[in-house]
Amino acid sequence: MKKKYTFMASVLMLALMAGCGKEDETTTATTTEATTEATEQETTEEVVGGDELANPWVDITEEEAVGKCPRLFAAPEGAENVKWSYMDDKEKNQPIVQLVFTMDGTEYTERAQMGGEAADISGMYYDWTHTEDVTYSKWGDGNMTGKVYSYAEDDVVKAMMATGFDVEIGINYSLSATGDDLNGLDIQAVMDQTYIDRDAVEGSIKVKDSDDSTEAVGGEEDGQNPVMNIIGKYGCDRATMTIECQGKDEAKINVTWGSSAFENAEWNMVGVFDTTTNTVNYKDCEKKVVTYGEDGNVQDEKVEYTDGTGSIKVNDDYSLTWTDDKEHIADGSKFVFAN
Repeated sequence: MKKKYTFMASVLMLALMAGCGKEDETTTATTTEATTEATEQETTEEVVGGDELANPWVDITEEEAVGKCPRLFAAPEGAENVKWSYMDDKEKNQPIVQLVFTMDGTEYTERAQMGGEAADISGMYYDWTHTEDVTYSKWGDGNMTGKVYSYAEDDVVKAMMATGFDVEIGINYSLSATGDDLNGLDIQAVMDQTYIDRDAVEGSIKVKDSDDSTEAVGGEEDGQNPVMNIIGKYGCDRATMTIECQGKDEAKINVTWGSSAFENAEWNMVGVFDTTTNTVNYKDCEKKVVTYGEDGNVQDEKVEYTDGTGSIKVNDDYSLTWTDDKEHIADGSKFVFAN
């Protein structure tokens, strides 16, 4: 009888243990499921509710890149995965143009920015282990100087950068590369391989002939948009004029005129450059008035018209004269090159 009781007790205990085990398994599964759902919900909220930084780089074509910076480089022969982009630099009011390409298994990033003094625009933040002064064989007719930097770990080069500065018109250049092993890479030579003579800003856009009359040079005949010779920012009192290239013979123009501390008038137009008169003739100009708050943010934008016409002439001293047919707001005023 005692044995039977013991046997029954053992069976009962096993049943209870089995039941407990089943309950624990169910509880564990339920807990795991809830945890997974909570994690997924938390992750979703983090993505949806979080503040994601917008990519400041805008993809563009090579033609558009050339319109944003003179004396621009080009992808070297044999380059692959070529990609052009730019980023606005509000502090310097000049865009940074970027070229990314792959050559012989190494990815390179090259940048250029017009205006200002010599500066590092590479975005490479390393404690460089070696620095060398160099002179490039092609840039600046063989006279542009710069530096080559390298970063190594255990005698293996992991990052390299080459910089240069065009002192004539003030353009910063940088070429950088990273990899598992860059030993033997001549980044100075690669920098020279990216040089191309685009005839961007080579003196004037006009030459004097024997009878002291002006003759226009440049244009579609040499494959270059003639506007390349006048791109940049120009100033006149409280007004700023920015000129960029568009297409083969067009100029994209923006004029901003500050009427007060909290209000600006803006004109945006596109016109064709006439090489015989050195004049940009435009139509369909849009004018808008932009109002700002005390915090500097835009409070209101009002378009006043979209049918403006006029012209911008390049003078003998390379200043610009803007003739506004709609309002005659700047008749007789000269805009002088700033950067």
